[in-house]
Amino acid sequence: MVLRHLTAVILALGASAQAAGLETMGPAPARMAEADRVRLAEAFAVMAGVQDAAWPRWSVAPSSLVLVDRDHEYLLRSLDRPEGFVVSESDPRLGGPVRVRARTFSPSLLATFPAFGPTPTIVVGTARTTGKHSTAWVLAVLHEHFHQLQYSDPGYWTESQALGLSGSDQSGMWMLDYPFPYEATSGAFAELSREMARLLDGAAPARPEEREAFWGRYGELCGTLKPEDRRYLSFQVWQEGIARYAELGVAERAGRTHRVSAEFAALRDYRTFAAAAAALRRETMDELRTQTMAKDRRTVFYAFGAGLGLLLDQEGLAWRDRYLTEKFRLEAYRAPRRDPDAVPVPGATFRMGTDGGAVPTLRTRYGVGFRGSFENEVPAHPVEVSSLLMDRDEVTNARFAAFVEARPGWCAGNVAAKRQNGRYLEQWPDGSCPPSRKDHPVVFVTWPAAQAFCRWAGGRLPTEAEWELAARAGTDAEFPWGDELPTPARANYSESGHNDTVPVGRYPPNPLGLHDLAGNVWEFVLDEWQERYPDAAPRDPVGGGTVPDDRILAVTGRRVVRGGSFAGAAVNLRTRWRDSHPVTNAVGFVGFRCAYPAAQAVPAAGSPGVRRLSE
Repeated sequence: MVLRHLTAVILALGASAQAAGLETMGPAPARMAEADRVRLAEAFAVMAGVQDAAWPRWSVAPSSLVLVDRDHEYLLRSLDRPEGFVVSESDPRLGGPVRVRARTFSPSLLATFPAFGPTPTIVVGTARTTGKHSTAWVLAVLHEHFHQLQYSDPGYWTESQALGLSGSDQSGMWMLDYPFPYEATSGAFAELSREMARLLDGAAPARPEEREAFWGRYGELCGTLKPEDRRYLSFQVWQEGIARYAELGVAERAGRTHRVSAEFAALRDYRTFAAAAAALRRETMDELRTQTMAKDRRTVFYAFGAGLGLLLDQEGLAWRDRYLTEKFRLEAYRAPRRDPDAVPVPGATFRMGTDGGAVPTLRTRYGVGFRGSFENEVPAHPVEVSSLLMDRDEVTNARFAAFVEARPGWCAGNVAAKRQNGRYLEQWPDGSCPPSRKDHPVVFVTWPAAQAFCRWAGGRLPTEAEWELAARAGTDAEFPWGDELPTPARANYSESGHNDTVPVGRYPPNPLGLHDLAGNVWEFVLDEWQERYPDAAPRDPVGGGTVPDDRILAVTGRRVVRGGSFAGAAVNLRTRWRDSHPVTNAVGFVGFRCAYPAAQAVPAAGSPGVRRLSE
């Protein structure tokens, strides 16, 4: 049984148990049974020694846990101090203090949810009450610990709500009760599951053409579903299936590398981790061969999602590094989601901005004299920027359409009125991308929508410093192409005569290969608007600080825009020109592009990934 986030329901059951007259704590706090202590110590030892080898950065997840026996529940590794618990003992094998209170949760429970606050906590009965032998029980705890990794990711709650599957439900019950068409889909899904078992159960990996055919059939099955049903299937195999995959992975690695304690090995029902891993793999293959949606409902997603993970492994993909940044679509890990033409931007230390003494000359050259027109570029200051990748082009309507299909919470009709100005995606009159504008930069978007897109795509909005470094392309140039003034042959601006966006990439790129950094549309960046630069800046500065994923919708005020637009003057196209825009104000002349980690960026000479422009 795996319950997710059903705090209100489970706590209500606990309250009923208390009302039924369960014992109250006496003056001498209870101590857990020694066998339970040994199992917990082994689970925590596997966490410490194996988890990061089984899954990258698994150890960042919380590990708070409540063990529930017949009469009591014991709280371990928790920063929360819920009512009723008292310190019973301290055991370094269990992570320090053990707190105890009279039982409120069911002793058969095996779940992860925010039991006492925002931190996801494992709540688990003993091996006996959950019907598991000791080694399987330890692995079940590790399965739940993987859910702690999922749920504690900053973007998890916002992005799961953006799937548009929960309706008015805020308890998490939709994850269990969503009305998926199990009967109608059962036959096709069973055939696909049997095919998956065949591909995975051989002595050697399946042939590439076999895997390709399977993924094609999976795509066909998904294509027969309504969009919301397809999103639910994808969500379940991503969440429950990969938790099973992680459980299997940690079991197999523990079987190879983990040295069990003498106390654990002495338990009457002890089995080796290698034996438990082999049994779990057999169980997963058997489920693929025998389970049906009509009979087994959502539990079919566990083995199927684990199988998808194993197939991704066969393809040699580093998909687990993308798992938490690109959620809910395992099939998408077969190809990069970012712009396939993303351009490496080598890191550098450069002087960002404009010297104050140059302002009078700039006013004369461009005939611009209003207050603040150049002063907000002052002072010029040294900034160190790490290497990155950046979209070659501004994000197009076609790319944004793929985003809103996967995240319908960002469709025009689903963005709350208080979060936009009534013009969000105004050029999409029927809620879909106009074919005639699919290659144009997407406009009429808000800053939160732009950042949400970039997070979905595996990146984020570029910082202002990154944008200026990329626009100048390692030079001190006034414009992305050099110091010559703009012409209609170089950029889409007010003198070009279009008075509208044009398809991306129409104009020559800068020396790095980036298009439209001058003109077409202003581009949102990550930074909060500040009228002047600080005198000095640290490495990789972000005006106003970074924005956690779960705070994107809370951002207010103005953010920096760069690059000028089809309606802008020549001066707006300068690589140093700064302006700002309200975060909720969707207009036809502001778009964006994304930045990504520099895993494939061209390293610069010298110290790691960073050079000076003078080199």
